[in-house]
Amino acid sequence: MSVHQVDKWGDTPIFYAVEFQKLETIICLLKKGASLAALNREGQSPASIASLELTRELQARVEEWGEPLKAPSPEPESPKAQKRKRAEEEEEEELELSAAEGVRALEEWAQRPPKFRKSAKQNRRQRKEAEVLCETTEFRPEYSIELPAADALEEIRQLEKTVVVEQAELFKAQFFIRSCRAADFCSVLGACEKDCQFFREYSEAVAKRGKSGSLVLVARAKRTDRIVAFLRADLRDHELVIRRHQVHQDHHGQGLDKLLIQCAEAQALSTGWDFQSVTVRLLNVHSAAQRKFLRLGFDIKEEPAADPSMSTLSMRLKMVRRANHVPAPPSESERFPPIKPYAPWLSFQMSDTPAEEPMFRALNAAMWDDVDSLTHPSMPPLIPVTP
Repeated sequence: MSVHQVDKWGDTPIFYAVEFQKLETIICLLKKGASLAALNREGQSPASIASLELTRELQARVEEWGEPLKAPSPEPESPKAQKRKRAEEEEEEELELSAAEGVRALEEWAQRPPKFRKSAKQNRRQRKEAEVLCETTEFRPEYSIELPAADALEEIRQLEKTVVVEQAELFKAQFFIRSCRAADFCSVLGACEKDCQFFREYSEAVAKRGKSGSLVLVARAKRTDRIVAFLRADLRDHELVIRRHQVHQDHHGQGLDKLLIQCAEAQALSTGWDFQSVTVRLLNVHSAAQRKFLRLGFDIKEEPAADPSMSTLSMRLKMVRRANHVPAPPSESERFPPIKPYAPWLSFQMSDTPAEEPMFRALNAAMWDDVDSLTHPSMPPLIPVTP
């Protein structure tokens, strides 16, 4: 039985060991490669449901089950020495394969160069060239927003891996970072763990250019001719949902976020998408991204409070903004106009310049006639009231 095998609730064996507080069993599973950040269907992780006492004991023994902070550097040995220590080397290999994964394993995963599948490379004649949507000269270096071609998928994939490692730094203070697989980070951040899965999803979106309900845009720096940001948006329930929005760390603060979203809206409208708002979900711990989207006009949508047992990896905020082509809703003064006073004498009291007495009587002759009509001959006689 694998330590990553899940049941119908999405729980792995370490979930049950944590629930029953079996410390030695937990450490044994962690040494075999179990993850403390694996999420079940309720958004819980073994680290989030662990009691305070169990968490303290695991932190005290983190050097025993956690990923080594430095990779081992084996020294070159002669063939004779290798034969003598063959049994020891096999044991070390088993221990190395069964060690917990953490930040170092994530960095090694990001450094693997992605390779596009050969079947797609054979169809170069059928590919579409990149289309430039807009360019900017306000910033230095200059950027261009493009609909990418299939040749740019490897570069987009490498950028996605780099940004996943950057966002993993948000959880460096959590103790589960010493036993968290790359697959767990990718599932939380919306990235693909395997290159083949990424190329399968993005190649179709790039080829159809928004006609399949998914759109991919990239930002390219003109100086280096490298892709420094990309965005993927989908159409769901009359909303333009931003699934992936990544900017390289060296190009933050250049206005690429706003430019990518504006171009995505314009391209989606030209393709025929029907949406009324733009939506994005961000991690609760990613305060910098929240401030950035608040400056772009997004508002935090109120949702039911999260369960305290949920993992910090699964806690997200939903931010919504009205689409640019949708007219602004009427203001409160337009929806509820001020009510004019009905009594005519209040209009004179509210006036800035009081009217003169003769003009006052002339304008309100009807009111005076109404007062005198009580004794007009056409009125019926008054009924006397006896005391």
